[in-house]
Amino acid sequence: MNISKNILLIANGKFPKSELIDSVSSENCSVVCCDGAAKKACDHNIEPDIIIGDMDSISPELHSKFSDKVIQIDEQSSSDLSKALDWLNQNDVESVSVIGADGLRDDHAIGNILLLLENKYKYKIKMITEFGIFDLITTTSNSEESFSFESFRGQAISIFCLDRKVKLNSQGLRYPLVDFTFSKLYEASLNISDGNSFSIAGSKEDINILVYRANEEA
Repeated sequence: MNISKNILLIANGKFPKSELIDSVSSENCSVVCCDGAAKKACDHNIEPDIIIGDMDSISPELHSKFSDKVIQIDEQSSSDLSKALDWLNQNDVESVSVIGADGLRDDHAIGNILLLLENKYKYKIKMITEFGIFDLITTTSNSEESFSFESFRGQAISIFCLDRKVKLNSQGLRYPLVDFTFSKLYEASLNISDGNSFSIAGSKEDINILVYRANEEA
């Protein structure tokens, strides 16, 4: 199966509005659907390039139609989104934009967010909702390296990390992080951008940090 370097990954949550899909898709991206999301994609005139999952949510008709595009993974201990992200991690892709990972069930949405925080990926990954964007960054051995994000003044910003020892520093946020460490997962949420960009740096190597940028002002 040939796929491009850039992936639009559609999870089987609430199907996003067409404007959101248009804003994150491009001519040079491949569309990967998680199992049941294939029907939702087809209903919106989006044809999947690959369908990944245990195939318990796809109709026999669609399974037959896209039989050459189906990657069936029967492992029941992981979600279809996890299976898709792991499969992409074994292939030569550069970026993955996940949509449809929220909505319908809150527990699924929380699980999908934690999935990003707890796993390492070789590619750039972001989860896009109708309300904002989650960007996953992984710190390097260079403790001076910072990760910059486009923003706007007043944009609501939240930062999450599971590591209780990493020290975070920021620039461009209303409430600066200065050698900040997490004792609670939510402690770096509800911040605000002070301009058209901000940056985050971490003190430890190979640590996942999830940065959320809301579409609206705080």
